Amino acid sequence: MNEAIEPGAVERCLQRGSENAVSIGALLNILGIKNARMLHSLIAAEREQGALILSSSTGGYFLPSAGEKGKREINEFIHTLRSRSLNTLRILRSARRALAAVDGQISLNES
Repeated sequence: MNEAIEPGAVERCLQRGSENAVSIGALLNILGIKNARMLHSLIAAEREQGALILSSSTGGYFLPSAGEKGKREINEFIHTLRSRSLNTLRILRSARRALAAVDGQISLNES
């Protein structure tokens, strides 16, 4: 992670409301970061520290709006993360089954 970036720098660049989402490219320029991987690391670190940085389906980041609109934005974000997590678990299950099949084949071939 870039030592020159202050903690909370990403959150300070963001505005409230999904309509004000800041694109990855814009955040890279604002923060002087060269690649998206570093940006994602910064966002993850800020989220771990408690920042509620939401992301839109178009790749932008924003802070939740106030009131009911913010509640909907947070719920949508939760739904997106949950769906992504469940999909990841399905992929892991398939990979484990494939690995078990390969392990079984190796055991049969070694006999």
